[in-house]
Amino acid sequence: MSSEKEPLLSHTSPTSRDPFVVNNLNSGYEDQDNQSLKFIAQHTRYRYYAKLHHKEKLIIPDHVLPAYLFIPVLPSAGYKQSSLVTIFAIWNTMMGSSLLSLPWAVSQSGFAVGIFAIVLMGFICFYTCYLVMKGADSMDKSNYAALEFTDVCEHYLGKIGKLTSIIFSLGALYGVTTVYLVLLSNFLYNVGEFIHYEAFSKDNVLNTTFNSTGLSTPEVLCPSRLSPFRANTDILEPTDSSLFYHLWQEHLTVPFYLLLILFPLSSLKSPTFFTKFNALGTVSVVYIVIFVIVKSASWGPHLAFDSTANHEKTPLFSPKFPALTGTLALAMFMHNAVLSIMRNQEKPENNTRDLTIAYILTVGTYFTIGIVFYSYFPIAKDCIEQVLLDNFPQFDVMTFCARLGLLFQMITVYPLLTYIIRVQTFTLMFKKTYPGFLHVGVLNCVIIGLGITFAVLYPHVGHIIRYVGSFSGLAYIFALPCIVYMLIERKRKSLSWIKIIVHGGLILFGVTNFLSQFFIS
Repeated sequence: MSSEKEPLLSHTSPTSRDPFVVNNLNSGYEDQDNQSLKFIAQHTRYRYYAKLHHKEKLIIPDHVLPAYLFIPVLPSAGYKQSSLVTIFAIWNTMMGSSLLSLPWAVSQSGFAVGIFAIVLMGFICFYTCYLVMKGADSMDKSNYAALEFTDVCEHYLGKIGKLTSIIFSLGALYGVTTVYLVLLSNFLYNVGEFIHYEAFSKDNVLNTTFNSTGLSTPEVLCPSRLSPFRANTDILEPTDSSLFYHLWQEHLTVPFYLLLILFPLSSLKSPTFFTKFNALGTVSVVYIVIFVIVKSASWGPHLAFDSTANHEKTPLFSPKFPALTGTLALAMFMHNAVLSIMRNQEKPENNTRDLTIAYILTVGTYFTIGIVFYSYFPIAKDCIEQVLLDNFPQFDVMTFCARLGLLFQMITVYPLLTYIIRVQTFTLMFKKTYPGFLHVGVLNCVIIGLGITFAVLYPHVGHIIRYVGSFSGLAYIFALPCIVYMLIERKRKSLSWIKIIVHGGLILFGVTNFLSQFFIS
């Protein structure tokens, strides 16, 4: 590539940079104009610009994540997305592992508090996400080709602000990968059990046990009252002791089998292949919604605000409600991705409207999963498991389909999550996204090893989610957006006491939400 070519989006003259020799990753593109490079080569271009020693600030930071990790289509150069794609991408980004734990979280808060908390947290998360966008709008974008909220924090809060935003973003990502591995262990174990049952043990399984207290029905289980772990096998247990059941144990062997699958996938230099499966997330969410509606319709409503002979009293309030607010903080956390998603918006003037619609859809989805399942659950509400699928027999066909679909979908998402962690971690430590296979291997061992440790020793998905959500939300949902907003308003000389009280109150809410997690069990 000749040194006379002006680099894409550069604001410097050709004479202000040193020449650069294209590496092997860029071979085949050296004779083409930069505008023709495919969007999926974005990080290769970032590394190219990182090696150009500009006298001024580099305008393409290495930490910026390409939009194809979030947009449910594979964009090309110059791609502009419609509002429909933007809304769908925001909604799809928030539909994660927390979805399966919402009914349990509602059971921790009570019926009335559950409704109120979902609506309140939805509004707060929307508003602070809106502040993230407004913070980016206040920046001079001529110095940035791709602006992230970490850049906004650095501009207004200095290097401490940038470091804080990266650490809390990484905290959320490490937490999500841990939750994913615990869930993958759960799904793989149950899928294997179902297949083995159908192939070898169909005639050698005990029937579901029932008791006079109504803790079990033919379709619904209450394993939490039988075992400290999820214990479907305590209710539906094969009578043989074959080698399979020694080698196939959810908390002892299955997590290590996942290591053999996830480590090679997470070590790939580029995760673009897995972006082709983004639509599976939507299919999985739609299936779970249908699953909940179908099961609930078969049960009918089961709410009793006064004790009766047939129903335990449904609590309106529970002092354990921080479990729900902590879970929702992760469920509605997408503040570190919103600018990547909005970057290619065809009509940026619609950003606020599209964000509003996306959060309304998100609140509606979580309301359906959390409140509807809780309201129709036919036995004691404290029987609701931290993963709602664990309330159903292993050999229920609809449950098997849900687990199988989620297993495949999460295996394709996991490499994308580790890639994002890799980019943010290595950019922070080495100023490059791929310092070498050994570095990547060590990091993947840490990420996967952390997940395996929890899958073996503490496989309580709901508790992990509420801790991670409240920790990450403390900075990214409550503190940083509000602090940046108040600094912008002070700079504009429009910061009033009402704004200080309101936004200071949001920060205090985030601190209280995090600390309260340690006072409930």
